[in-house]
Amino acid sequence: MAGAGRMTPAPLRLASRDLMVGVLPAKGSDIVEIIDQRTGVDLMFRTPWAAWDTPSTAVWDSRSRWLSTYRGGWQVLCPNAGPERAVNGALWGFHGEASVVPWRIVHAAETEAVLQTCLHTAPVSLRRHLSVDGAVLSVLEEVTNLSDREREVMWVHHPAFGAPLVAEGARLYTGARTLVADADAPGTVLTPDSVHTWPFVSGADGRTLDLSVLPGPTSHREIFGCLTDFERPYLAVVNQELDLAVTVSWDAKVFPHAWLWQEFCATEDYPWFRRAYALAVEPASTMPGTGTVAGLRRGEPLRLAPHETRSAHLTMTVSSAEGAVSQFRQRGSAAAGEISVSNQ
Repeated sequence: MAGAGRMTPAPLRLASRDLMVGVLPAKGSDIVEIIDQRTGVDLMFRTPWAAWDTPSTAVWDSRSRWLSTYRGGWQVLCPNAGPERAVNGALWGFHGEASVVPWRIVHAAETEAVLQTCLHTAPVSLRRHLSVDGAVLSVLEEVTNLSDREREVMWVHHPAFGAPLVAEGARLYTGARTLVADADAPGTVLTPDSVHTWPFVSGADGRTLDLSVLPGPTSHREIFGCLTDFERPYLAVVNQELDLAVTVSWDAKVFPHAWLWQEFCATEDYPWFRRAYALAVEPASTMPGTGTVAGLRRGEPLRLAPHETRSAHLTMTVSSAEGAVSQFRQRGSAAAGEISVSNQ
């Protein structure tokens, strides 16, 4: 999309000896790059139009507008995630207002930053403290109900990883025990609403696949579903060839699910045109969709009491591949994040 818009503003950068993290306060407080200083690898997925801000067009739906400025990286989705919907007289756009509006920089230093925003489509404010310490990125985030009645929101973190970390033969580890395929758009492999024991799935063609082993871009595979029933809340992408691994951990009390998105150059038409090679495991308050499946209720929101603040802590740790695998063998997962609930 070169020439289609203006250049993306420079990110706010946080750095330690081991990591360099780029954040865009002007657009959703997106974490657009996480660079491992040892290898020089940017862990995050980048869209083909990552360097450009394409002007929104009024006739587009909210999904198209969101995608037009999506660079990849790591977003926070609130008060909505997934398709747009009408709530309390407002239209909650695709993937929610928090991921597209500007955030105010409250504090910024070499290794940490505090950012905040208040939403218009829901009486909700968000505040996040980002910090890097060695090879660990910490995200401490608060969501506050500003009104005097209970409010329901969706709260999802959307980190998407790309090449060269994501590569043929790399492995995906997670503490989930169950994968539920999406009811409407499960991708090229899964049957809608099918339930599988992670990591083995029965494909629509009857073959069994191990989803923990990542295929290359020529696989043209797409998967969308929800990981749930976590023994331990974590994900890890391990690339033995690069001797590189990334582990994300969180607390399942706020994020009991994780949306799984694999787009391995599968979508022939808009928006990817087979140009996207991405993997995302997204800690989520809510299962995508509506209705029930396997005794689980899709679309169950996070409920905030009047003036309640809910906070959650996520961590991302970058390590050697062997170091990550040794940790799994010894402890079964990375250490979980922390969570607290308070009323103001």
